[in-house]
Amino acid sequence: MIKYLMPVVLIATALCGCSKKSNTPGSGVANVMFVNAMANGPFQLHIDGRVNGSKQKEATDLSLYSSSGYTVVSSGTSLKFSFADTSGRELKSISGRLEYNMHYTAFAFGSVTQPQIALVPDPMFTLLNGSANVRFFNFCARNPHLYCYFGTTLLDSLEYYYKYPDIPPTSTSRIIAAGTKRLLLKDPRNPLFSAYIDNQTFDADHNYTVIFTDTSVTTGTGFKLMVIRNY
Repeated sequence: MIKYLMPVVLIATALCGCSKKSNTPGSGVANVMFVNAMANGPFQLHIDGRVNGSKQKEATDLSLYSSSGYTVVSSGTSLKFSFADTSGRELKSISGRLEYNMHYTAFAFGSVTQPQIALVPDPMFTLLNGSANVRFFNFCARNPHLYCYFGTTLLDSLEYYYKYPDIPPTSTSRIIAAGTKRLLLKDPRNPLFSAYIDNQTFDADHNYTVIFTDTSVTTGTGFKLMVIRNY
């Protein structure tokens, strides 16, 4: 059950089924997942993930709050990663050099008029003793500082991802005991805000990403809590 304790709309989605096991990398390749975490604005925005201008098959027509599987991309050289709307208009791009055999996620967030993109390495730990690995990203500018808990365990405390564009913060991965508990977000500066998903499951031997983002930039209300299983 999903609940909130302030007059906003909160939608929670578990995307465990949308994330696929990475492809087996060959020589000189890495793996990239694309995530559409943008606010919808006046319409439902579908986008395409691109590398050096080429549309990626598994990242085509990504609906809001969805993720692609991992796609194989060349490593070792600087590449341009971008998101475009379905008409082909580029929304935002970023350049990055991928390391061999590593995993990355390209996030699209923000609004159509102020789109943002982030390319971050994915921790793909080999986990032991029934543990799971979880990290947290805050893409919601209206709640710039949040604590994320799983049960009573603090997973992360993170500022809005692009509050300081020149020095974007990185999310801390936390290895926790796998299980089913309440996934809770709290704003230490606003005691009236508290959002959570009851009975969120983090399975053993898997890596997860928790994302908090806007759903509407036109009304000033609406949030989305997403859980992605990287592997």
